[in-house]
Amino acid sequence: MRTRQLASLLALGVHLAGCNAVLGLEELPVDAGDDATNEDATSDVVDTSVDTTVGDTAADGAVDTGTTDAADAGDAADAKDASDAADANDASDASDASDAADGADVASDAADSSFDTDPCSGVLCNAPPASTCTDSKTRHVFASTGTCSGGSCTYGASDVACTSQACVGGACVGSCSPGAKRCNANVPQTCDSSGVWQGATACSNQTCIDGVCQGVCGPGQKSCVLTQGKTCDATGNWLTTDLSAPKWTKTYGTTADESIALGGGLVATSDGDFQMVGPSVIGTTTSTYAVKVGPDGTKRWDKTQPNVAAYALGALSDGTIGCGQIGKPNLGCTSNRSCGYCVRYALDGTVTWEKAYNAAGGDIQQFYGVATSPTGFVAVGDTTDTDAFLDGFARGFDLAGVAGFTTSFPQTREDNLDVVRRAADGSYWAGGYIGAWSACQQAYVVHFNAGGTKIAEKGLGPCINNTSGSGDRAAVYDVLPLSDGSVIVVGVQWVSSAVNSEAFIAKWTNFDTSPTEAWRKTFGGAGDDEFWRLEPLADGYVAVGQTLPGRFGASAADAWVVKVGLDGTLVWSKTYGGTGDDKAASLVRAADGSYLIAGHTSSSGAGGKDFWLMNVPIACP
Repeated sequence: MRTRQLASLLALGVHLAGCNAVLGLEELPVDAGDDATNEDATSDVVDTSVDTTVGDTAADGAVDTGTTDAADAGDAADAKDASDAADANDASDASDASDAADGADVASDAADSSFDTDPCSGVLCNAPPASTCTDSKTRHVFASTGTCSGGSCTYGASDVACTSQACVGGACVGSCSPGAKRCNANVPQTCDSSGVWQGATACSNQTCIDGVCQGVCGPGQKSCVLTQGKTCDATGNWLTTDLSAPKWTKTYGTTADESIALGGGLVATSDGDFQMVGPSVIGTTTSTYAVKVGPDGTKRWDKTQPNVAAYALGALSDGTIGCGQIGKPNLGCTSNRSCGYCVRYALDGTVTWEKAYNAAGGDIQQFYGVATSPTGFVAVGDTTDTDAFLDGFARGFDLAGVAGFTTSFPQTREDNLDVVRRAADGSYWAGGYIGAWSACQQAYVVHFNAGGTKIAEKGLGPCINNTSGSGDRAAVYDVLPLSDGSVIVVGVQWVSSAVNSEAFIAKWTNFDTSPTEAWRKTFGGAGDDEFWRLEPLADGYVAVGQTLPGRFGASAADAWVVKVGLDGTLVWSKTYGGTGDDKAASLVRAADGSYLIAGHTSSSGAGGKDFWLMNVPIACP
């Protein structure tokens, strides 16, 4: 009886395995789990498929393989398994095994007639083939479930278009605008007509810029990418440097409060060094502090001159000229409130001469900007020479400090000139403001020749209502004349009580004949922001100034450096400073192509405010 049950189960196991193992598009083997080396396939089927309700199985569903059970038909059928037979040479046992096998055949036939013979019975068609590509823009996708027929599964399929992408390996990939370029790990890539990035060979001894390999990298060669400077090292590899990160910073000063001159307080000297100048205040006493440093910021000398204030500095072939104001009776000043003042320094810091210049009206004269020439210099500022209000004016001098021309540029109400530059043709450009204490204060630029004769002038930008004489203002703090008759200006303009003032940079064309504003860009946030100095770059301009908390700054007031393109568009903006009052007001180019930026800081230094000097790459050298 036991051998018949086992034979039936053997046949049932083979039948079920042949049905249930069918998956996918192709028909799989009856028992995919069988080891091909098994010598008794029937025994294997019994091991994996036998009904656990049969009396001679263990509790866990495995067939009872006890070696003393000589009646076990499955074990006896395997004549090669010595452990299953009590004695392989026992003829009686062999006869029993033969009888068991015969019984199994009968049981199997009976089992076949009592079970469903559908080959798809129990088959789950849920393993579709992987998607394929019909073409470069079409994905062939199979349904997640299929149908079984004859023991095999088939799956429906449909084509899906890869919009703005391409079909690669059965998937839609890529997403870009055809014709666009980019760099990926220094590999230039171009977006093809299918919207897929196509990579080329990596730039070996070049650098990828805008999707194109550019510049041959040989030892010592250099290149630039936006705000990053790339230097080629000795092995031909590009090294990246942040162009806005200072190489070094230093402070200079005394126990007093030193502030850098705002009309250009830093110049490069003829011997390769740099000099700074500005007012130094302690209590009610104002002095001039001057310091000279080497290219690495090392101090050469410094000195303090009492009872005078220098607001601007210009370079000569053998020294410098500083100009500002002085009070009576110092150096013979007789003006009621102040006289103009200039001092000439030798390269070693020796004062060659210093002089006071009285106001023609006997009240005020003071200089805020200076520009030098091979034969002398021009100082600009404000004076009460012509009426009760301050007027912007310019005064010419020879190298000995002897005054030449004096030209006033009176407008409506109070006016002032803050800066002057000498153009390549020998003429001068000055900037400041007009109309303070009126309903229309404006930024202002005037162009005059070497003899002080006015060539052209223009109020720039919108009017600011400043009838109260408050801090609401608009002014030009630096001018940069171009060879084509255009001028680039920077400064400050009042926006509203909510925004306060913003820094601006603007370009005016055809200034001498028909001044036209080509473009104007403003920068700033909720605080007061201003640009004080401007220098040209090969690909734009760099401006320095100060920003209060808002869009750019984070502390009480930060020094501020902004790089713009040739059309004034912002390239990058960087603030510098600590928790105190920090300002950048002047910059000059060093011999290595980097820039020295001068200002003052109360975040660090000897005490109070001190001169502050940074060396910043800014442009790729």
